[in-house]
Amino acid sequence: MLEISYAISGKSFRHSVSALYLQGSLDGSRLLRIHRLILFSISVHLLVVAPVRSQRSTATQQVTTAKRLAPSESTSKKTQHMSCWDNTKSFTGSHLVRSPILASADGLHRAYVEVEAIGFEPQDTRTYIGPLCENTSRLFVAGPHDQTFRLIYLYSPELSGGNSMELVDWSPDGTHLLVEVSQWTYESEAEYTDFLVFNWNSGTVAKPDLSQILASRFENDCGSENRATGFTPEGWVVVAVNPLVDGIAIMNGAKSCVARRVLLALDLERGPAITTQTLSDSFKVRHFGTFSESHAAK
Repeated sequence: MLEISYAISGKSFRHSVSALYLQGSLDGSRLLRIHRLILFSISVHLLVVAPVRSQRSTATQQVTTAKRLAPSESTSKKTQHMSCWDNTKSFTGSHLVRSPILASADGLHRAYVEVEAIGFEPQDTRTYIGPLCENTSRLFVAGPHDQTFRLIYLYSPELSGGNSMELVDWSPDGTHLLVEVSQWTYESEAEYTDFLVFNWNSGTVAKPDLSQILASRFENDCGSENRATGFTPEGWVVVAVNPLVDGIAIMNGAKSCVARRVLLALDLERGPAITTQTLSDSFKVRHFGTFSESHAAK
């Protein structure tokens, strides 16, 4: 609650205004909203002739007004980087893509993801300061006796704007599910890719800090292009660490962690410390799960 004190013609006034704080900080858009709310509150006291209800200007109403566009729906194994723009940077509206169902090798466990990119059409682009696209990614699983899938992980819209999930594989014994996760900032080239692992036996989702793992394996202050590619026959997670190719980062002095592709195997099951092992260049990732031709019902 903000309390504003001011004087007009020798008379003192005091007024309270509600303001929303997110995570203890104010970004530019929220600060602008609060400033406008303060000015509007003062104007109520100044303009006593006109009715109070008529003081909200059309421009102020348009600041937060945009039409939420209904998504087109599709099915694809490739659910990464779903957005409201195409490769030519043309706005294409809202999209929702669902993956086919990925079944474990024993057929007992199933999973699918859906990635939704919702576009917004401002009524007035000159005054609209909200998002043009927001992403939500969801992971669903089902067991041998389940008639329906249940949601176990939700990646909601962040201030960064974009996020996605893509199924990679089930472990050889069918008890762990590997999912690649990406997040990025719209209107920039910033992107970060890591992974999560769902443990069917415990019902938990582990999201190891890949940047910390790589920093302990290589050196601090270096970069790489990473992909979660699958499991070893022993059930270790395989991550491909590739040389950094971000031109802007390199121009700014960033160093690559590796000169060529390195395959790392990560053991997530041996206590809090994650064991890493470098695989040979000839190692071939084998996929144990199988995608079905169908997808889950809405």
